[in-house]
Amino acid sequence: MEVEALPPPDLAGQRRERGEGIADPSPPTKQVRNETEEATEAPTDQEMEQDLEQGPGKFTPASGVRRLEAVRRGCVPMGALLPPSQRGEVRERSSAPPSQRGEARERADWFAKWQHRIHEARTDEGADRTAGALQLQVTVQGRTRMIDAYPTTTAEQLELMVVERVGIDGFGLYYRGRPLHGSTALSNYGLTSGATIELKERGRGGGCSQSKPSTVGIEELIPAEVEAGTTSHITPAAIEAADSVATELPTPHAAAVEPASYRERHDARARELGVSEDALRSIGTPRVRAREGAALRVLQWNVLAEGLSDDGFLVRDVLDGAADGVSDQAAAERAKRNHAAVVDWTRRWARMLEFIAASQPDVIALEELDHMADAQEELRALGYECAVHGKQYRPVHEWADASARDPARYVQHLRDVGVALAPKTRSNCRKLGVRTREDADDDGVALFWRSDSFDLLSLDFLAFDDAKRDQGAVRATLRRSSDGLAFAVIAAHLSSGVENEAARLEELTRLLEWYDSGTPTVWCADTNSAPDHEGERTVWKALRRVASSVWDDFFDKEGRALKLPSPVTTNKMRGPLSAQKKKIGEHTYGAVDDIFISGGVSLRQHAWGPLTYESQEEARTHLLPSLDIPSDHAPVLVDLHLLHDGRQSRLSLPKVIQGKLAPYNFESLWAEKRASHLQGTREWAFEEIEQWRKDESASKLFWLMGGGGVGKSVLSAELLARWLDKRCVAAWNFCRHDDTDQSKPANLLRSIAAMLCHTLDGFEEALNGATGLEDALMSADPSVVFDVLIHKPLEKLPSQTAARVIMVDALDEIPKEGQKPLLDVIVNQLASLPTWLRVFVTSREEPLIQKALSAFRPKELRADEAKNRADVEVFLRTIAREHVKGQANMSDIAKAVERQFKIRLPSEALSSLQEKMDESRAIYDLAVRKLKSDPKLRELEQLNEMREPKPKQQSSEFDTIYSWAERAQKVLEESVASEFEEDHVLKWLKHPRSEAKKSWVSKADSPGVKGKSRAAEKCQNDYDGDAAHLKDVARLTLLFDSCEQMIDGLDALRNKCGSKVVALKNKFAHPTPMGYRDLNLCVEVPIDKETRFVCEVQINHSVMIEAKAKAHKPYEHIRSELPKLCKGTGVDADKLEAFIVGQLNSSALDVAVSALSAKAQGLFLYAFMLQQYLDSEAKANRTIHFDNLDTLPAGLDDVYAVNFRRAFPTDAPERWVKAKPLLELVAATMEPISVAMAASLLRWTADEQERVLELTALLFPVRDGLIHVFHKTVVDWITGDVSEGSSIKTGASEFRVQRDEGHRRFAEGFTRWLQGDANEHYWLKHGIVHLCRAGRADDAVRVYSSDLSFLRRRLDAGLLGTVSTDYLELRRYSPVHLKHAAQMKSFVGKHRDVFEREGGRAVTQLASQQPDESVVFRALGHREQYLKWRNKPQTFDACIATLLLSSFVVGLGVSKTRIVGGAGQSVYVYDAATEELLETLECGEEVCRVAIYEEQEAGSLVAGLRDGAIKVWDSGVCEARTASPSPQCSLSLPVSATLELKAEKQNAHTNGITSVAFSPDGKTIVSVSEDKKIKVWDSGGFKT
Repeated sequence: MEVEALPPPDLAGQRRERGEGIADPSPPTKQVRNETEEATEAPTDQEMEQDLEQGPGKFTPASGVRRLEAVRRGCVPMGALLPPSQRGEVRERSSAPPSQRGEARERADWFAKWQHRIHEARTDEGADRTAGALQLQVTVQGRTRMIDAYPTTTAEQLELMVVERVGIDGFGLYYRGRPLHGSTALSNYGLTSGATIELKERGRGGGCSQSKPSTVGIEELIPAEVEAGTTSHITPAAIEAADSVATELPTPHAAAVEPASYRERHDARARELGVSEDALRSIGTPRVRAREGAALRVLQWNVLAEGLSDDGFLVRDVLDGAADGVSDQAAAERAKRNHAAVVDWTRRWARMLEFIAASQPDVIALEELDHMADAQEELRALGYECAVHGKQYRPVHEWADASARDPARYVQHLRDVGVALAPKTRSNCRKLGVRTREDADDDGVALFWRSDSFDLLSLDFLAFDDAKRDQGAVRATLRRSSDGLAFAVIAAHLSSGVENEAARLEELTRLLEWYDSGTPTVWCADTNSAPDHEGERTVWKALRRVASSVWDDFFDKEGRALKLPSPVTTNKMRGPLSAQKKKIGEHTYGAVDDIFISGGVSLRQHAWGPLTYESQEEARTHLLPSLDIPSDHAPVLVDLHLLHDGRQSRLSLPKVIQGKLAPYNFESLWAEKRASHLQGTREWAFEEIEQWRKDESASKLFWLMGGGGVGKSVLSAELLARWLDKRCVAAWNFCRHDDTDQSKPANLLRSIAAMLCHTLDGFEEALNGATGLEDALMSADPSVVFDVLIHKPLEKLPSQTAARVIMVDALDEIPKEGQKPLLDVIVNQLASLPTWLRVFVTSREEPLIQKALSAFRPKELRADEAKNRADVEVFLRTIAREHVKGQANMSDIAKAVERQFKIRLPSEALSSLQEKMDESRAIYDLAVRKLKSDPKLRELEQLNEMREPKPKQQSSEFDTIYSWAERAQKVLEESVASEFEEDHVLKWLKHPRSEAKKSWVSKADSPGVKGKSRAAEKCQNDYDGDAAHLKDVARLTLLFDSCEQMIDGLDALRNKCGSKVVALKNKFAHPTPMGYRDLNLCVEVPIDKETRFVCEVQINHSVMIEAKAKAHKPYEHIRSELPKLCKGTGVDADKLEAFIVGQLNSSALDVAVSALSAKAQGLFLYAFMLQQYLDSEAKANRTIHFDNLDTLPAGLDDVYAVNFRRAFPTDAPERWVKAKPLLELVAATMEPISVAMAASLLRWTADEQERVLELTALLFPVRDGLIHVFHKTVVDWITGDVSEGSSIKTGASEFRVQRDEGHRRFAEGFTRWLQGDANEHYWLKHGIVHLCRAGRADDAVRVYSSDLSFLRRRLDAGLLGTVSTDYLELRRYSPVHLKHAAQMKSFVGKHRDVFEREGGRAVTQLASQQPDESVVFRALGHREQYLKWRNKPQTFDACIATLLLSSFVVGLGVSKTRIVGGAGQSVYVYDAATEELLETLECGEEVCRVAIYEEQEAGSLVAGLRDGAIKVWDSGVCEARTASPSPQCSLSLPVSATLELKAEKQNAHTNGITSVAFSPDGKTIVSVSEDKKIKVWDSGGFKT
């Protein structure tokens, strides 16, 4: 099995690193001591016993073993456990000088006496009554030594004592040829006093390094003299430390068996079978790679069942004796014996155990295992478990119903057995096996896991519904003890046979349906299908759509080889001895065994192998099984990495293009958002989006728009998860207002390009080496980035069969200056995308985005929309179910009326109705007390409800639904009885005949199809004419006499009637306000092959029906009073009455949800915050009752206020005093600041930092060391910055913060920072702005104008653009003298092209060239004037900015806010105030002239082209900057506008344009051309 020459792994070292207390297979080498050397006097038994009784902690056998283990490992000095009188004379072996005498004997005697004390303690406890010491003879190299031990001494402890006494390492202990190993007591080996122990060389030299314990301070407690080997006193603290360490050390595993012992077992069996010594010597030692860190090591192996192994495999001759020159008969007999030796189970199993012991996998998946009982026992001895709570395996054929072909019973039985084996019943394995052994069993797939490292969370099974046999899969969900990470492991064995790929795909379909995509999963399988299996649909292709493979480096997603030689996991050929004549000579060869990994898991390395052969011919010379590899399949052993968020790993993608292009990692944000999604909600939106994705004729862009807090990002996160599962998402981006770098359009597009390299085959190859690649990797121009990194590579790809989507969430969170460039790319380049690639975006309702995307119709998520409110109610229902206690009263219904109709019902009338409600409840409560004796009542009350998604009929047309109802009613009735009869009294009611009803049916009522007029009325009034929501047109009632019968009836409807339960309301868990209880179901029945109809079924208890008859009187009284109550209220009396009746018949849960829904106002954000609030209330043992629902916060304003009041109560004002400065910083910050920065600005102590961050964690969480904002509305609330249409209505009052205070603190911090050397990016970018907004504009001007060091650092950080934007900020504040600031701004603008190229290093040289009187030159100072210019100009240069275009400039246009230049085939638009490039407009032809017109309400830009065409863009209405100026400043400067192409005139002239201009009012455009014509155009429609 040797594949490559790797050093043997330090298995014990690895186990010590994990803290596992197992025997060290190779104790440290000791020097051989002269036995005649003087020995230090050892402590007497009396002294040791006295010390133990007086020492720290009560002595027990367990504590004695632990303390001994602590000394043996070198964790504490031996003297720490000795009597005080002897501690000063103990010497440490590790550093003792050679002159030290008698150390080995002293240590051995010490161990022996300690063992004796442990033995006596065990005897005292009754654990072991074997008395007396064992005097053992140890023979090595012809010499004998005597060792004192005890019956309870373990083999590993004896080995250490031998090493200590004899002084020789690297040997194994044997008694009568049997190896002694592990922590098995010597008495179990039959050892008696005088027995001889032999030492045999293990072929292993040297020792393993001993790891120190994690306990802090042990070395400090041991005096240095002891460590040096000199005599010294051992401190009392050392004794306590030793006991502490010993207590923490885990008890050694029961039987950690060395691989060598299995090898000996294997060789012994092989010799019995006649295997030659030469053949045995050829078997390699299992060589596995060292485990990397906290890797999860997984072994996948088809072990070749014993019952299937006698199949005539072609194998090498391994027997003793010559095979040549014998008769044909003798040769045939030898071939049989040789085959039997190779496939012998005992030999093969020992070899497998050797591999397992050497490789130490964490999880083992075995296929074709037909020795489960033996495997469970032996692997348990190695530390593995495979069962629930230690259950024991029972052979499959012993089941009472094993012959029944019922997949459901098969699965249920496996669950009851509780052992991780999914067997193949009625398989050939046992049929063949019983020929040679009576205990032959069926084979199956099994899972094992290390019991000391993993906890079993759940165990489940799947049946493949195979017609020939029950065959399935097993899934164990485990939790790793070290870090709490949970994951699932699936073991499966798909059908064999090259021709059976279709069957395997069917089995795979079942597996995928069973697979939980929300849990990180490892699939271990013998798929019987190699990646390169021919066919359009293969197992490899299907699985690679949902998971990665450990063979991904060798095969692409289509199964094509990526590198050679390819891995091989099976390599077999059957010969003449095979009973399968058709397969004789057929070479089965390929990678059919695989480990697939889902999101949350990644491959680290192959820890063994894999097997590879240069050719198939070479493979035929190494056929399996063999002595080396004991199965017809090779093991697959890999190290995997578990991420802390399973699904998140699919969003963590590596760099591409030689590490130059990196995708952004949105894992934490995605996980946070997706965690807020509630299953069953937003299905209507997902359905519409999915229809758009699949519709080839649909628009290329889907725009989801909605206000803040309606849940757009949560929807996007869940949608991304679904698209990841379907492999239909190409790239994704979650924009964040608090991450400016990720929000820059060019950076965002680069990230998308990097993702496309991973999701689209061939994209990276097309991108690598593309023209302009290096420039695009650095460019700030989004159009350039898109063209080079996305558009051109996509052009080279072949068409895709399925649509792919690029997702961009929260466009509105991109800073305003970045929105326009990105939107332009989306709008202008959308048409250039391939037909199979589409774009999905979300945003708020913001004017700039709405105008840019005006050509697309948005799908709106509105808080007041019925579908949205229904989804929010689903969320609220989970909250109410958990937190709202008690029952609804008439007052609660009155409050619901007030919320719905804005009226108040008279309290006197409500009081009288409440009396009747109480009377009804009393009747039902009495009925419930009768049911208390029913043992199944509790189970009935705990039945989970099924409310979402709400079931719908397959048509919305009423006539269609009603025409189907009669057939559905018949199918529904036939599901419970074959024949019905009329009721003797109520002729419209039918009951099943007693002899015709199903066995599970007690009583049933069928009222028939609901009347057409009533159904139509309900359809119109309740569902606005949408008949898809009608569910009670066909209906049935089932009546039972016990709760168990009700549960069985529900189970029958689910599993035995061909129907499907699609909704369940459990009123036993949530009674109506009147006290009534039942189970209300929606059941889907088939009425033809294509159509299923939703019917209503009620399941009632006879006791409850009897109570209903009595409670009918108070109910009818209330109904009779309602008309009077509803009249004269000012609203529709019929609608009001219907609403109240609905409340009376709804469950109490529905009433609570209705109340909470009114408070939520359609906002998911409110529901999320409410859940947080109620969770905290529950932890404080404060219950929310129906009576105090009104006290809950209403809307985001209230819910924020409640959270703040809880964090900052009035009786602890110091909390708010400490936290307020942080919130002032958060309100003023330009981007998330680090915790360290906040601590520095606020001068926190460590305790203050921890306390404040704890108080603010809910709404201001810390992620990656940065302080973030839970939602933008939180800052709006605390600052009172409420905009029109915001989800915030008023803002905070007592928790209001002022941004000015935050700016002041930032300004102080910036001033302090300027004195230091740290290159803090935040200060370079935002420091000037904070000074201005803190009212220190003069200081800002001084720093801006005269601090060249600050300028250099900004330029080196790539912040050239901030020089211009900061100047605009300075202009906002008056009175400020801007002369010096203007000089600095002009200096930077003039040399802009140099600074872009050279950065800060050009500052000194260029500044020295400025006039002596300029502020820039003076800022140099004498120390920086390296050169003195003699003849430099002393007048100020009038040039204040230099704009570098790509080609020579042929046209220029200037307005108040724009500078427009034409160069090459492009028009460049600059911000006139900042000189920043706003937009590059591509024209497709050489530009000749440009012009711009601008006024307050509108603007246009025109370009004349070389081919005679004219293009006009709408420059729109320029927006004011969003920064908050000082109160006395009214200046408003434009920053951006939507430059949309609004008109184009081809062939406007027959020759090139020589000039274009606007009329003063902008209504006409005049053009001049080389065709000698002047033309005047209507600028709106290009009419001459």
